[in-house]
Amino acid sequence: MSGCRKFRMSISGDAEPNSKKEEPDVPVSEKSVPVASEQIQKKKIQTKLHPFIGKMTPKEKSKLDEKVTRLIYCNNLPFSLVDSKEFKELMACASKGSYIPPSRKQIGETFLENAYEQTKQDIHLAVKGCPVTIA
Repeated sequence: MSGCRKFRMSISGDAEPNSKKEEPDVPVSEKSVPVASEQIQKKKIQTKLHPFIGKMTPKEKSKLDEKVTRLIYCNNLPFSLVDSKEFKELMACASKGSYIPPSRKQIGETFLENAYEQTKQDIHLAVKGCPVTIA
């Protein structure tokens, strides 16, 4: 079969029934052969930190703030305790990094005023109806 006839047959699709399709002569080195490293190589995905860091709701944070302030008030600890490196490390370790303690300014002002008002209300409820004078 001549080269022109092969070309026409491959274009028209007419081929002899027993003839094999001839592959172009391409050296083996140029053929695409999958390489083991390509088959093994997968897209690397960076691990996210959120499964390792605990999530804290505002309600949980508020409760923990209250516990920290009660610890400080009831044990006469300095407000600056919450600003110490060791205390921050303790809180980060205990809460898996999700809790940031209040500042000493918040403990000495906002939380102290709230604790004072709550204690005052508790005392008034406790002595209500009792013949007691508070000076």
